[in-house]
Amino acid sequence: MYITTQEEGNIMKKFLFIVPVIAGFACYNVVPNAIAQNPERTSIKTKSITTDESHIEKIIISSNLHLPKELIIGLNPKTIDLIEHLYYIIRLLNEETIVNKTNYPFINLHVIVPDQYIFDANFHAYPHIDIISLQNRIKDTLPMDTEIPYFKISYVRGKNFPWIQDILESGAVYFKSYHYPLPVIFNLNYNGNNKELPYLKSIKKSLNINELFLDGKGAIDSENGDCGGNIEATHENKIYVGNNITDRLSKHLMDLSGNPVIKLDTKWLIVSHVDELLFFIPSKDRCGAALVYADPLEALYVFTNYGDLPVKLKGHLINSLKYFLKPGRRLSNKNSINDFNINKPMRKEKAKDLKNITIPLYSDWFVLHNLKAYKYILKNVLTLQKNSSCLKTLIPIPVLFQEAKDEMFADTTGIIAINPFPNAIVLRDHIIMPKGMFQEITEERLVKVIGNKYKIHFVDASWYHGHDGSIHCATAVIRDPEKKFKMK
Repeated sequence: MYITTQEEGNIMKKFLFIVPVIAGFACYNVVPNAIAQNPERTSIKTKSITTDESHIEKIIISSNLHLPKELIIGLNPKTIDLIEHLYYIIRLLNEETIVNKTNYPFINLHVIVPDQYIFDANFHAYPHIDIISLQNRIKDTLPMDTEIPYFKISYVRGKNFPWIQDILESGAVYFKSYHYPLPVIFNLNYNGNNKELPYLKSIKKSLNINELFLDGKGAIDSENGDCGGNIEATHENKIYVGNNITDRLSKHLMDLSGNPVIKLDTKWLIVSHVDELLFFIPSKDRCGAALVYADPLEALYVFTNYGDLPVKLKGHLINSLKYFLKPGRRLSNKNSINDFNINKPMRKEKAKDLKNITIPLYSDWFVLHNLKAYKYILKNVLTLQKNSSCLKTLIPIPVLFQEAKDEMFADTTGIIAINPFPNAIVLRDHIIMPKGMFQEITEERLVKVIGNKYKIHFVDASWYHGHDGSIHCATAVIRDPEKKFKMK
């Protein structure tokens, strides 16, 4: 039902026999950045936008609808297969551009290779060996003696860093006396000392792009709030953030963008980032965008009807759902959050047939956490709708949540998604999501908007999920700030 890594590689091998390889290379650098396209803009590069903001009219943070130009990910010994899979997806998009003769920018996969891995003591793999191995695997899917198109490598000194999304945002700066947007990357001061991380320095050098420092406190000091995964933009270029972002960064974003920052309730999550809950995709309606969001209530209903679950566990979960129902309500897949009393206390009785395991208590706890998560998410969806002039298309997808401890802040607990589908990458009308439960339902919902199931890609991001993140957290997309994708 889904295209595997090998299947995508075989499809692309056939594609490259049909479409001359030379076309791919001819188009490889057809769409340079905005400055190169307009030589008269290059004078602006002499301005120090990192220190002088008096000339700035406004900034924009790129949204998922802006056309992608580069997907960036760090090399990791546990995610080589994932990077290979991402490459095949990007190659597929670029071949679509050639075959359909569209004027979309070609997308590069940019792999950042560190000097060493954090895991050197535990694994025998080393970066220089892994990147060669990855390149050889990709070459096996190409015609003989063909160089790898749409593939970039940067080298950095230091250890691998998994969370590329959190250190930067892609966007543009508009100057008061200048009528074109200047593409930039926004430095989020991740390490809190206003110094560039090696990864960010490598990205900036590779893209030949300016940066603008945002007044963030740093991810560690702000308990993860001032991060790229917690700063996103709607289809109308309105910035939305989690409510654990620092006041000073929120104010800086508001001052620079000229618009109030939309704050969503994320403090109940273990990582507390907005990219864990929802994201925008293109659609054919008047608004041109749809909002995809996690639906834990539907996930609970589907989960209790899952064929592989033990009958006893199903019974406990159904019993807990019924326990939280308000008087006079019946359990069905038509229930809304208003049918449940989430203020009802959990029960304390133990299951006599299971030694030392309080199954009804655990079941109540699990159900209650998901019901509360659903209430928070619906509130956030409503907030985004109220701040949009046109948003109508909403796409709920089943996502279950559970309580967990934060690896970085071991004394704190919070909620994390079990199947983190909303932590996704959007490249034009292709959606890349982590594998997990309820893939069939999720694919079906997205296909109704996207129109093609082969544009929904599920990838193995389990290593990142095991470290409280997923595919969106691990990557950054550099986008064209002047052009947006429109579905036809």
